[in-house]
Amino acid sequence: EHPRVERIVFDGADELARAELRGVIVTRETRCRGFLLQPICLVTDWRLVHVRHFLDREELRADVLRLRIYYFQRGFRDASVRSSVRPNGRGVEVVFHIEEGEPTIVASRDVEQTRDVLSRRQLRRAGLPREGDRLDLIRLTAGMAQLRSNLGQRGHLDHAVVDSIAISADGRNAYLGVRIEPGPRSILAALDIDGNEGVSDRTIADALRLRLGRTLRSTDVLASQRSLYESNLFHEARVRVGEQQDSAKVLQVQVREAPPRAARIGGGFNTMEFVQLEGRLT
Repeated sequence: EHPRVERIVFDGADELARAELRGVIVTRETRCRGFLLQPICLVTDWRLVHVRHFLDREELRADVLRLRIYYFQRGFRDASVRSSVRPNGRGVEVVFHIEEGEPTIVASRDVEQTRDVLSRRQLRRAGLPREGDRLDLIRLTAGMAQLRSNLGQRGHLDHAVVDSIAISADGRNAYLGVRIEPGPRSILAALDIDGNEGVSDRTIADALRLRLGRTLRSTDVLASQRSLYESNLFHEARVRVGEQQDSAKVLQVQVREAPPRAARIGGGFNTMEFVQLEGRLT
């Protein structure tokens, strides 16, 4: 009922790499544990040298759906996928029969900024699908995430990046629009510190390395949280921007203090100095 999977075949996959498709499915094929063990794997079926994988028919049906969705996301909206299982050696061979069909092509693309905040180079390097490319939704999502990151690094925390897609009646052409609304530049107005008992608010504020009234960037928030951890004063530190529509932002800082003293003792043995002991009190 659960035979060993000896091989996986993607029949008809021409546009997408097979290694890429293997990362989409859950079904795995039995393989040798290492390159140096290949000669042993060829002549023996030892469990010690093989990583065995067995067929789960429920997951196989789900893999067919996963591949169809993935092809849709990559621009092949009419792709069809079915599977078959046939004997192979000590187990079975799983074949995914794929009919990719014609891709949906971006016939026109319009990227609009309500204010020219991002440069042409930043728009180009975001990697959005261009005219003549497939309507790759994964690439589109990654490109929009890059645009949001660029805006946040410039201090525009209340930005909006929205896409719109229109598909022609025959499904062959797509009309892609991306609207970028940077919003106002954010300013650090106040700090809201919570959870500290022995460490003063001023010490925490100094560790954040931020100044009130200055531009607040998304990279500043991450750097501030890292700075609190590096101080060794806290077991836990969370820094985030409060939910408010105003450009004047309140930075919320929540901490859990570490104990004021720490002791550590360790030991070891080697052939040169025999026994070593070490103790540390901080």
